[in-house]
Amino acid sequence: MSLRCYLQAVRDAIRQEYDLDGNGCEVQPDGRPVPIAGQEFWAVHPGGAGNAGRSYLDERVDLLVTLTVRTGVPPQDRIGVNVMLDENGALAKAEKLRAFLHSNYDVMAAANDLIGAAAAGFAEPLMFKRLTYLGPKGPDWFFADGTDDSTTGVAFELAFGDARRVQGIETAA
Repeated sequence: MSLRCYLQAVRDAIRQEYDLDGNGCEVQPDGRPVPIAGQEFWAVHPGGAGNAGRSYLDERVDLLVTLTVRTGVPPQDRIGVNVMLDENGALAKAEKLRAFLHSNYDVMAAANDLIGAAAAGFAEPLMFKRLTYLGPKGPDWFFADGTDDSTTGVAFELAFGDARRVQGIETAA
């Protein structure tokens, strides 16, 4: 339940922060965009969960956010400049999201609201862990037909983790 609630809270926060709908941000099983995504897509997906407690639940939740940007608009030789250096490029947007979600207590509170009052909520929010450039993406990343190796997009993955939730076993939900 914890990971599910945090995934939903992060999705909702990204949608609100960037004024997006389900075609711009959604919970996905992996980092790939939905087939009907537009120029940009934020995929929120599970990173995992673990427990450090023995006689109680001391849960740590991790999740990933992948930003995919289609690169069909700029010429192929301008992708690096447009994606990496432009102040409105994908890297700048990923860095903005990093700052927004890192230690965000409002997003943690939203996850706790989804958990409900019957169970203990999170006590510590998600922390930024790393930003990884996933490289050029071909047609298969976008669920598109295509046999060539042409670059049709790029993707960045942001890892967040260590959101902590502690509760007694008798109330574990």
